[in-house]
Amino acid sequence: MLSAADVLEEGADLIDRFGHCKGHYINVRGSRCVDGALLYVTRTDRHAYGAAVRALQNVISENIVRWNDLPTTTQADVTSAMRAAAGIVRARMATIAPVEAVTECV
Repeated sequence: MLSAADVLEEGADLIDRFGHCKGHYINVRGSRCVDGALLYVTRTDRHAYGAAVRALQNVISENIVRWNDLPTTTQADVTSAMRAAAGIVRARMATIAPVEAVTECV
């Protein structure tokens, strides 16, 4: 199972590799919008998709599709926000204490 951070980083890498588009999940050149990239990476993992979307929306304070399609939103904006969201997710995960093994008292 992919983590939200993995999804966001892989999605950003996908957009860096194939390009960014607006108004479509994917265009004829293989460029993807932010949502198209997240859907491609997660395939059928709805939990990972939802977690990645929520993390990104917390960074951009906007619906990801509307934000992606704004005339002022660039490919660099998209990939930077995706990587920033991934970093926040990883930082939060690092602050969660690992579950200690439970031992029985004899």
